[in-house]
Amino acid sequence: MGRRHIDGNIIDPNEPSTGNILELMNDPVLTHKGNWTAWLGALIISIFNAFSILYADEIFRWNLAFQIRDTDGAEPSDWEIAGRYVSWIILILVALIIYIMGLN
Repeated sequence: MGRRHIDGNIIDPNEPSTGNILELMNDPVLTHKGNWTAWLGALIISIFNAFSILYADEIFRWNLAFQIRDTDGAEPSDWEIAGRYVSWIILILVALIIYIMGLN
């Protein structure tokens, strides 16, 4: 049990003091947790990753257009597809790590 007041009521240790209540009523100090530049960097990585996931075949053909003539008939190899999946997972993890680092 908590401490008791003079009149017998239990005092809540988590109850804010009068000074805290007056400070919050008059002019509270606005704070935020985190670093917005890290969050912006992670957002850019996330957008880039989403773009590369949505347009994977188009990006493959765009890069291949500088090496061969008929890119419409080209098919990505199994290594190419595996590399896509690995890069997508790595980019997701990097963005997550940067988001977490931005909380500090």
